[in-house]
Amino acid sequence: MSLSRIRLLAIVAALLAGFVGRAAGAVPLEIAPLFSDHMVLQREQPIRIWGTAAEGAVVKATLANNSRQATVKDGAWNLQFPAMPAGGPHELTVASDGRERKLQDILVGDVWLAGGQSNMQLIFQQVPELLARGDEFLDSRVRIFAVNLGISNVPLGTVGAPRPRLTNYGWKSLASKDLQWVSILGYLFASQYEKRTKVPVGVILSSQGSTPIETWMPLAAVRQVETDVKPVAAGAVPQVIEDKAFSKFFRANPCPPAGFYNAMIAPLVRFPIKGVLWYQGENNSGHPMKYASLLQAMIEAWRQAWGIEDLSFVIVQLTSNGKMYDSDKTQEQFAWLREQQQTAVDRTRGAGLAITYDLGEYSDSHPHAKLAVAERMLETYFSFSTGGAKQLGPRLLSSAVEGPRFRLRFQTAGHKLVAAEVVMNKKRGLPPRTDPEAFRAPAGKLTGFEICGPDQRFVEAGATIDGRDVIVASPSVSQPSAVRYAWKDFTLANLFDDRGYPAAPFRTDSFDPPPALRDKARPISPHISP
Repeated sequence: MSLSRIRLLAIVAALLAGFVGRAAGAVPLEIAPLFSDHMVLQREQPIRIWGTAAEGAVVKATLANNSRQATVKDGAWNLQFPAMPAGGPHELTVASDGRERKLQDILVGDVWLAGGQSNMQLIFQQVPELLARGDEFLDSRVRIFAVNLGISNVPLGTVGAPRPRLTNYGWKSLASKDLQWVSILGYLFASQYEKRTKVPVGVILSSQGSTPIETWMPLAAVRQVETDVKPVAAGAVPQVIEDKAFSKFFRANPCPPAGFYNAMIAPLVRFPIKGVLWYQGENNSGHPMKYASLLQAMIEAWRQAWGIEDLSFVIVQLTSNGKMYDSDKTQEQFAWLREQQQTAVDRTRGAGLAITYDLGEYSDSHPHAKLAVAERMLETYFSFSTGGAKQLGPRLLSSAVEGPRFRLRFQTAGHKLVAAEVVMNKKRGLPPRTDPEAFRAPAGKLTGFEICGPDQRFVEAGATIDGRDVIVASPSVSQPSAVRYAWKDFTLANLFDDRGYPAAPFRTDSFDPPPALRDKARPISPHISP
């Protein structure tokens, strides 16, 4: 081989080595998984976009004729665009070092986070009668993003890839075939909200069944209430546990405080949202007496994390559940938790409470009446967000003893009190109100009231409507001391207003809860140190 040929081969080899070296060390331009085609961005809030690229590279982006650029530092880039009004569709183009990513069909509107336990997580596939009506709920201006399941020791900066059965790695405008995998409450709230406001709606689904509120809170917020939570080395835990591996891990390990917050909420806080839909509390009902403090601490911590002082919260009050009787010998733990939810909302600005105890089922902790729940969530939001009541329906205003009876006066917002028909299924798996063996409270006759004397032993009481008042008495109580309403896990209570909204559960006493529910501290898992 000639010397010139050897030299030529050496030069080619050197060039190839350099190219391969650069390619091996190159960091591709990536946009965070929270951004994709069909996404919804929050209107009237600065828009933040972020991702990764090669260190020191310049990233340029254009959104709706607005351009921004940033230099990559520590492998990450961050851009901020000015607030935009509702509308679209728009395109986002991101480019760096000759690479370009383009996202299309982007809408600007209102984004809601749907969080909590399994009743928020419940999907259309699990309620066949609603799935069969899916086409009437579908709305091309409602978009869904499902946060992948995960637990982390520390707050993460980005979410895992979306749940693959629901979305093809990103936001999606749903077709009929996709609806089966979607949160019923999240989607029904959003579709009704879009019809009311004529504004595009995005829903970020971030929930998991059988979880206490502490695991959805930053650790510092938990410690404001549960002061004995201390870091304990408990072995390595993967930062994000996905799909099948998650289910196996979750069954074998209790929920550490902040675990779900770190993996499924913290990565979202740079993405502006309109508000939060929160349906949770079942897993705190065994130790309910600190729940109001926990819920308030969570709301304030989330508002601080997002940097949105007026972030709205729509809280769903726990519904009726006869299954609780198997484990709850007091038959009251849901009632005490409902009171705690009420207390937290009363103390918190920009929050409302959707009353739902009449929409439960005796044998199913995931009742099917989710369309009615979504409607109440929507009306509750539009009430408190426009300066109206924090909850809809009659609210106890005052009480007075009149000889052997109690007179209760209600705040009714000008509406009449009525004894409505309430029907809740006994059997599982049936459409609401269709079970021949369903529990029924007939219209025209009030139910759900209890009264006690000085012995504090409550008995069922008769009740009658007298204008804005309700008169409560029992022949077995001659010296009444207190009245309670809708104060059971499963409560067949039927005081409503003439719009169809139920009265809030209440008690006139200040008695301690049963010993089994008195809260020394909720036994919670130790925080798992990284």
